[in-house]
Amino acid sequence: MYDLKKAYNVTTITATSYDRKVSVELPLDSNAFEVFEAFKTIMVGLTFYEKSFDDAVVAYFYEHGLDRNEDTLDKN
Repeated sequence: MYDLKKAYNVTTITATSYDRKVSVELPLDSNAFEVFEAFKTIMVGLTFYEKSFDDAVVAYFYEHGLDRNEDTLDKN
């Protein structure tokens, strides 16, 4: 069987906008928080304000109902 850890030792996330290229390398065992931070780094690197990224995440959170705990919602 082919062992991916031998072939690839990092995950690279890259974005390009208006001739600006931003790349972030992460170890293969990165957790979701580290990947999220990498996306934030890329967005800020592409000249988005950090605050606008944070606001977009909060808006996404509420739009998708992630603020509700399904176990405690009234089931009528």
